Amino acid sequence: MEFVDAALIKIADSATRATVFDQTALEQMAAAAYDSTALALQGPYSAVFDQLELGVAISSLGSVEGNFRLPGNPTGGDLHLQFAGLGTLLPMRADALWTGSIVARTTPMQSRIATVRIRFALEDIDAAIRKDLGALPADAAALEAERRKRLLAEMRAAMSEPTLLTDAAFDAWLAGIGAENVSDLLVYHRGTLASGVLQIGFTPPAGGAPVPTTLPIAAAIMIRDKSASVAQLLMESKMLREQLSERGIAVPAVSGLPARNPFLVVWLVPIAMFDDAAWPGLGGNQNAQRTSRRNNAAAWLGPEGIVIAALAP
Repeated sequence: MEFVDAALIKIADSATRATVFDQTALEQMAAAAYDSTALALQGPYSAVFDQLELGVAISSLGSVEGNFRLPGNPTGGDLHLQFAGLGTLLPMRADALWTGSIVARTTPMQSRIATVRIRFALEDIDAAIRKDLGALPADAAALEAERRKRLLAEMRAAMSEPTLLTDAAFDAWLAGIGAENVSDLLVYHRGTLASGVLQIGFTPPAGGAPVPTTLPIAAAIMIRDKSASVAQLLMESKMLREQLSERGIAVPAVSGLPARNPFLVVWLVPIAMFDDAAWPGLGGNQNAQRTSRRNNAAAWLGPEGIVIAALAP
């Protein structure tokens, strides 16, 4: 039997359905659907199938808008029509539509603020430049570069993980507070911002035993053989999500769960697809290579709301 048919039968059978998605797939689905870092998610993961619809027929929708007038009615009215089946001839096949959830584990994190310490004030930046260079650089670009370098150094020194403050993250922070650059921050924003950077210390978290956390999802499952085109799948996935969303497929927001893409598209493919050297990844043996390549694929497909579930024969 061909892989697509065998996998479909495995999903259709309630006795084997849960074995289709291994821990790697469920973890990557949870991370694509929700902010797993903020939730501190961990395994083991399990799948809950509230509803599973097989063989979902997807056809493109079109629409026509216009107006009409009837005899004796000069004002007329608006006409809105929606039709199916006259769009693109590209086949879009959703082999299953899963609505349910992924159950993960999370450890309660409860800490208290123990210390608050002022690390530096914004006014100290220019004072340090004058002390080291004798005066502020006359050239505006040179002054901005010197201020930026020193402010970044001070902020990173106050962080336990300074590598997280990248240049891009720093620029995004400046834009978020309305400052064009560091010079703008120092000169024009002193009255609207706290003048110092604080270092806050917390007590060790009083975490307990991991507790189950339910993550609601909807997933359109596309079963494909290892010869499937990644580019074609990517295009079909976006069209599929668009069409299903227009039909009202959505995941209700849950308070306290930072959602990313709860409505997922899952590519169910043979694990042998990751034996192709075109997938980037390292490993000392076949299993290690497959795992590395799956993780690398998840890094760029996850933000698109797409997850690859690899099924062993």
